[in-house]
Amino acid sequence: MSLLQLKIPARSRKCLGCEKRFEDGDKVFSTVEGEEEAPQRKDYCSACFDESSLEELIWGHWYIIIRKEKILLTPDQRAMKLFKEEQKGPNSEYLLFIAQYLKRKKQLIQRPEIKKEELLFFEDPKTSEVYGIPKTQIHPDKLAGFKTLFLEQLEASE
Repeated sequence: MSLLQLKIPARSRKCLGCEKRFEDGDKVFSTVEGEEEAPQRKDYCSACFDESSLEELIWGHWYIIIRKEKILLTPDQRAMKLFKEEQKGPNSEYLLFIAQYLKRKKQLIQRPEIKKEELLFFEDPKTSEVYGIPKTQIHPDKLAGFKTLFLEQLEASE
């Protein structure tokens, strides 16, 4: 059999020994053994892998550290994430500032059809989730500070 035709199976998602799911930053030890026509790959966490118990039948072993691919979010996606985090915060003026930004960027749609005292409603058109935020007025003196804070938080979340 030509080595170019040899197909080693992909890494498992969990340890063969303890069945713990591999997470970001975990060291995963792999072995390959078996026949050339049907190689077998076995993956272990660092707690279950014992190099001294390796048999002569294996072709080799190695390890890799799992690194999850970092997902790059657009500024609007980061702003939406910030909006959801600020839902839990006490600053309703800042929350409204972010909501108005997302409304201008068409990431949120204001829903005036939903009427409830002291609340404004915004819908995420992608998920159809509706958010209620306290109806408030943003004092003009705070706008420059909110803008600076917002831009800093967007840059920090890159």
